[in-house]
Amino acid sequence: MARYFMPQHQGVKKLQRLSLIGSIAFFLSAMILAMSYEPVMANFGDPCAKYTKGSKKWKKCKSVKSHRDFFKKDTVLSTDEERFMAGYWLAKNGLYREALDVLLKLKTNNDPRVLNYIGYATRKLGRIQEALVYYRQAISIAPDYVVSRAYMGEAFLAIDDRPAAYAQLQEIADRCGTSCEAFISLKAQIERIKDL
Repeated sequence: MARYFMPQHQGVKKLQRLSLIGSIAFFLSAMILAMSYEPVMANFGDPCAKYTKGSKKWKKCKSVKSHRDFFKKDTVLSTDEERFMAGYWLAKNGLYREALDVLLKLKTNNDPRVLNYIGYATRKLGRIQEALVYYRQAISIAPDYVVSRAYMGEAFLAIDDRPAAYAQLQEIADRCGTSCEAFISLKAQIERIKDL
């Protein structure tokens, strides 16, 4: 059985601080995108404006799935960062094909975050082997990007390659310890599979 708990070395604390700073920056970017969503919708004709605010039809219109095509408009998103955030938002809200439409159009094809969420959306569409290619590319660029390692571990579990999933869990533990979100998430997925 593989060892899951490794002693932390000097660089891990610094890496954890940098990871925290990156997570905060990412969260703030997501919040800015979320806050700018409604004003941008108003600029391009909010399709829900025809309904009374708060009504059942208005709520249905405002649901995530009713805005599938919003982020496909090239005029809405002007920077790659905005496009990435839109792709991330679509993927995390279950709109995987739409997320891929946005993410695959990005000019920055060597950003590990972009490669990771292309892999994520691809995996959620059931194309596991293709997703693994994207995760490997992300990790080759940024070996310490533990989010990709956690998603790669989930992909390995989906194809019943538990040793590979355990290997990614160990890699995460080596990079950010056993209390970081990526470790906890992948460990929970592994334990869930064991219990089945």
